[in-house]
Amino acid sequence: MLNKTIVTILSISYSGSHYLSLLLGSHSQSMHLGEVYHLGKARPPKHPKVVCSICKDQAQCPIFHGIGPQNISTIYDIIYSRVDPSITCLIDTSKSVRWAEQLKESKQYKRHYIHLIRDPRALIRRWAITYTTVKQRIHTRWKLARRLPLHAPSMLFGHIHDVYLYNWLQWNQAITHFIQRNNLDARVVTYRDLARNASGEVNALMDWIGLKYEPTQLEYWNFKHHGSQKSEYEWVKKSKSQFIDLRWQTDLPESTILRTVHNREVLDYVDQIGLTFTEDGLTRSLSRTPRNLHMTQ
Repeated sequence: MLNKTIVTILSISYSGSHYLSLLLGSHSQSMHLGEVYHLGKARPPKHPKVVCSICKDQAQCPIFHGIGPQNISTIYDIIYSRVDPSITCLIDTSKSVRWAEQLKESKQYKRHYIHLIRDPRALIRRWAITYTTVKQRIHTRWKLARRLPLHAPSMLFGHIHDVYLYNWLQWNQAITHFIQRNNLDARVVTYRDLARNASGEVNALMDWIGLKYEPTQLEYWNFKHHGSQKSEYEWVKKSKSQFIDLRWQTDLPESTILRTVHNREVLDYVDQIGLTFTEDGLTRSLSRTPRNLHMTQ
């Protein structure tokens, strides 16, 4: 089945993974799956995720019905057996390294991995407005203090924005290490580059995947996708326009922005994977290539 491809998007939440997946999945030979890792959870959450934006009810979905913990390890086989034979590429938006580790051994398919990175300043803003209770913030502090013992004092008692910055760093480093450790065919894509130059980024990705770019992919709202979608971006689809979220520029204090872009560990990591900070987000640096990583730019 090596004429069939699986593209796995790895990222932190709120990085634009659904946006990227919808762009790639709007090709005539590909399919956006969304966050299918939810189907493998043994204990359904109190508020189960909607895995199909069209059918809503998984049991009624021609693509996802009957998939659960008992057969999750063969999910790609099942989906390929149900879709039109013209579909040769599945886009998995599950984001999780743990999920990718679990399914990376399916060698009957060509595998590509995209490390999607959003600027830490945008994630700091998002977490600051999402995790507002004392309990949530204490939990985040303790979690980071355990994972980063050398930074434990600042994680426990420092500014919460700095805690979120190291949360961003730790998660992205884990993705990089996973790709490097397994010598995977991977590319780094930034949210800023995708939003600013969707046609150029998607064109390059489709060429790497092995499919000819179709300009209609950019108008992803014109296609029906069985995979999960983010309801908060429904207005973007209705407006039928591209959008870049730069609210962090006005919502974050200048002191947080400066500490972020001057943090030595963050700068070292960004440099390592061939990126650089600009006024509107992280972008690929044309003057450098990633160091010691099994990635292509």
